[in-house]
Amino acid sequence: MLRWRAPAQWVRRWKDPSWKCRSGWSKDWLVADPLAPINPASGTKAGSEGASFVLDIGGTWTRASCWPLSAEEPIRMVRTPSRTNHPETPADQLIDQLVDLIVSMAPATKGSKVAISLGAALDHDRGVVYGSAPLWGDSATDVPISARLNARVPNVQWVVKNDVTAMLAAYRAVHSELDASKIAVVTVSSGIAARYDDPSSRIMPTDPAGLQGEIGHLPAVTNDLHLECACGVSDHVAAFASGPGIRAVAGAIAMRADPDVLAVSAVVLSPEEFERTFAAALDADDPFAHSVLREAVNPIADVFTYLLTTQPDIERIVMAGGVIESIGVHYRRAVLRRMRHRGVYHTSSSHPAWLESVIVLARSPQETSPLVGAAILAGADARRATWIQ
Repeated sequence: MLRWRAPAQWVRRWKDPSWKCRSGWSKDWLVADPLAPINPASGTKAGSEGASFVLDIGGTWTRASCWPLSAEEPIRMVRTPSRTNHPETPADQLIDQLVDLIVSMAPATKGSKVAISLGAALDHDRGVVYGSAPLWGDSATDVPISARLNARVPNVQWVVKNDVTAMLAAYRAVHSELDASKIAVVTVSSGIAARYDDPSSRIMPTDPAGLQGEIGHLPAVTNDLHLECACGVSDHVAAFASGPGIRAVAGAIAMRADPDVLAVSAVVLSPEEFERTFAAALDADDPFAHSVLREAVNPIADVFTYLLTTQPDIERIVMAGGVIESIGVHYRRAVLRRMRHRGVYHTSSSHPAWLESVIVLARSPQETSPLVGAAILAGADARRATWIQ
């Protein structure tokens, strides 16, 4: 089999010698004073010992930039070689293509450090990926991503972190008022995951596999609607409440909906048109769109209920990610509606303002930027910080 290589235009684009990593911070990518102290629980800023290049790899897009981020250099974007974008391509080929893409983008300068935010279930200690439904579907093959990158370009120090871990680090960095608070960041995009930390110990708890917060693969409590998750298992939370999940819910409900309701709905179910038309339909109070969203968010609202029931000291659950950027206000409203009716026993109904204060949206994508978070964590690694254990 021929080895996949990065297209020539990618190599030219990323290896262009005129593209210099400049100092400075982009106003578009920071929501706080860049000179302000970073919360110790999130690590330290990447300086001479930190990363010089950052990547954020998601199921749909890969974003990359020199570090520090600069107004002179926009964030570069290419489509990720993934199951989301190429559903017919075998997982082993997608893995090879992703490694090739990373190598083609990153600088190969000896001694440089590249910080990567990766949308996958990842053991941070070993740099091993257990799986990623948006990237590789139901593949269960462990991928030693750090080792593969080291083998390809041994002169570079590769720092690979989970994307939601990076998002939490970025959020911590701009919210010093929450230094002593327990918070959770939840991404809702092509997949769903969460991270929380213990600010008192500066440790992010993990299980024996080095994982935490893979809530998208928890079982979803549903009525008579059953959907398959991208990982191959039926009725996971992400099968309903993620971006692809919402479209799957819409398709299932459309099959049994009142034809008169469908006839007046502006929602187009095709993959190319769904996201845009669904968001517009929600804004227009389309009954079909809102019925779909209510059904789709029930499983993730239930996860939040379980979380707050067992850990009532969590002061903030921050929702972020592509779905939230598109329909966040509607999504949060539907989650709160479910939690008020079937939420934390007694407290949801007796203290509704508490739910409103805990379940919040990221104010902007920059507030939870995985690129910023990856760089912060790379700087923390250089100083042997204990935030990721």
